[in-house]
Amino acid sequence: MQRWRILVCDDDLDVLTELTRGFRAAGHAVVTARDGQAGLAEATSAPPDVVVADVIMPGLNGFQLCRRLKADPTTAGAPVFLISSKVDPADRHWAAQVGAAELIAKPADADALLRRFERALGEQAPARRTAIRTAVQPVVTGDGTEEPPR
Repeated sequence: MQRWRILVCDDDLDVLTELTRGFRAAGHAVVTARDGQAGLAEATSAPPDVVVADVIMPGLNGFQLCRRLKADPTTAGAPVFLISSKVDPADRHWAAQVGAAELIAKPADADALLRRFERALGEQAPARRTAIRTAVQPVVTGDGTEEPPR
C-alpha cells in the first residue's frame, strides 16, 4: 500500500480530527494546521504528498493557500483538494484558477478523499517527493557553509 504524507488544514477541530483519524487508520502520515498560514509553514518546511484545505479559514483562506503552494517549487507538485460547506460555480471557478485538484463539498469523507488522492497521485507520490526535496537541497561548500540551490 502507498503511504502518503497528507497535510490537513481546517479551523474546524471536528473536521480536522475526523479526517486525521480516517487517513491515519488507512496507514498514512498526517500533519495538521488550524489556519492557512500554519499550513503554508508546515508545507514549506516538510513538503506533503497531498493537501486538504478548508476554503474558509482565518489568515490565509484555502484559495490563497493553494495559490501560494502552487507558486513554490517545493510544494507545487502536491495536489491540493479544497473542501467547503459552500460549493457553487464561482467557488469552482476560483478553485480551478488557483490550481486546486478539486473542490469538494463538506462533509468530506476520508475514504472518498483517499480514492481521489489515488487518482491524482497514482504511484508517483514518493518519487515526486524525493525528486522535489533533492532539487531544493542547499549546496554545501568545501568550508561547510551552505549556498542556495542552483
